[in-house]
Amino acid sequence: MPYHEIIKYLNLKRCRRNIAFLSISLVSATGCSNVSDIPLEKPSFSQSSEAERLISASWDKILDHCPGLSLYRNDLSYVRVDNFITPEFKDMSRAEVVYRVSDNPSEIPSVMMSQGHHCGFGVFSDGSYMIIQKDVCVSVCLGKKYSGPTGYFSNW
Repeated sequence: MPYHEIIKYLNLKRCRRNIAFLSISLVSATGCSNVSDIPLEKPSFSQSSEAERLISASWDKILDHCPGLSLYRNDLSYVRVDNFITPEFKDMSRAEVVYRVSDNPSEIPSVMMSQGHHCGFGVFSDGSYMIIQKDVCVSVCLGKKYSGPTGYFSNW
């Protein structure tokens, strides 16, 4: 092989190696972050109701206490905000953001048995506590199988 063709061949190999290195660097920089680092997007509320304002104001706290919502975000679909805020029952007044779990979740482990469930993640009207009533939904919230007492309360 003539000298100039060898140089051309070596330059081509070096170029391919640099492209491969650059590709690996980009994947490392962008593709290796923890999936739960990408938060579940807050639904767009009209914020016309007290319940929507409460959920909106508490969104970051909900995500802090429920890492599973971000971890499993691709298996969750926003449904609605339920308003259980009533002056007569102040101790139990709350707003709940409701998500539906996919019938065939790809990220939520099947051991959680959450397929097709509607999960309400509630915030008390004074903003001091969070409540989740279904054990299956507590598992989704925590990102791991929950086997504690029925009904889950968490103070911020």
